[in-house]
Amino acid sequence: MADLDLALDSSFAESEPKTPSVDPKSRLQFVLLQTLVVIVLCYQLLFSPDSFLGAEDKPLAVVGLMLFMLGVFFVPARIWERGWPVVGLVLGDTAITTAVFYLSGNTSSALYISYFLVMLIGAYAPSLRQMIGLSLILCATYGVILYLDSQQSGSLSEGRLLGLTVLLTTAIFYGATTETVRKERQKQAGLFEQIAALKRIEEELKAQSVTDWLTALPNRRRFDEVFQQEWGRARRDAAPLALLMIDIDHFKEFNDTYGHQAGDDCLQQVACVIGASVNRHGDLAARYGGEEFVVVLPKTDAKNAVLVAETMRAKVEALNIPHINSRVIDHVTISLGVAAVTPTLDTDPFVLLTFADQALYQAKRNGRNRVISSVMVLGSL
Repeated sequence: MADLDLALDSSFAESEPKTPSVDPKSRLQFVLLQTLVVIVLCYQLLFSPDSFLGAEDKPLAVVGLMLFMLGVFFVPARIWERGWPVVGLVLGDTAITTAVFYLSGNTSSALYISYFLVMLIGAYAPSLRQMIGLSLILCATYGVILYLDSQQSGSLSEGRLLGLTVLLTTAIFYGATTETVRKERQKQAGLFEQIAALKRIEEELKAQSVTDWLTALPNRRRFDEVFQQEWGRARRDAAPLALLMIDIDHFKEFNDTYGHQAGDDCLQQVACVIGASVNRHGDLAARYGGEEFVVVLPKTDAKNAVLVAETMRAKVEALNIPHINSRVIDHVTISLGVAAVTPTLDTDPFVLLTFADQALYQAKRNGRNRVISSVMVLGSL
């Protein structure tokens, strides 16, 4: 239970909403906004009749703006994910916009449009507080432009003051709306991640419930499920089904001699050989209990099942795990019982288990470290 709680806590901790980052779609959106800002500024530079810049300086300024836009476009995604580049971009756009419109000598309505576009870029700031701060800086800068313009013209129109008020109000409203939408998206993303985490935990628990913790082979429960499924399939398809019962020879003596840790290591090595010896789709090797293993071989007759069993026996013997108290040879061996049958409606699955177990018993009586088929003992199934 403690492991389950720890897994849940870990999964939910990983799925908690994180600081918002700029996803590829959002990045494309504010790059497009940045492009519009540059277009407005270039238009202001090129076509303003009262610009302080000379005719030879305007193209250079436009080229500089285009290079700036390209630089923004090619900034790596991992940089944008940190959040602060958006803040830097808004501050930079604010400064550039202010400089361009001041040098152009024209604080027309286009200025308002450009500042509004910069404010939209600011909506991608990491937090509402940062966005409102950027909007206030932007509006204050716009106010300075209006003040300087009024000093030069000697008057300040109500329309421009209204534009400043609208810009500030829009910035706050847009920021609050954006933050609300962003939080809802974060909640949804967090919910989806938690659901995914729960599914992963469910799959892990399901796998653990049918897996033997020591050998990593399927356990008895999984064997029972698969055996029933394959029995029904073999009966439906009139196909043979083979079963191997396996026992490590004199394993109790091995544990008494070398200790339980060495016994566990021995079980793991033998299980690895048995598991690696069956690799067809539908084959199953499982730990049956203690030092016993069982193998299900669909669409396999007794002759071919004996070949598989003999391969396992030889490979286990080749491991050369020392066993000085074995009454067979001086290293670990296994005995195997094989049974195969083509099920009919009148055949009980228990019959195949019984025949395989009796064949294993006969293998032990005959000296162990050998394969015995139920056909050899009980006749045709």
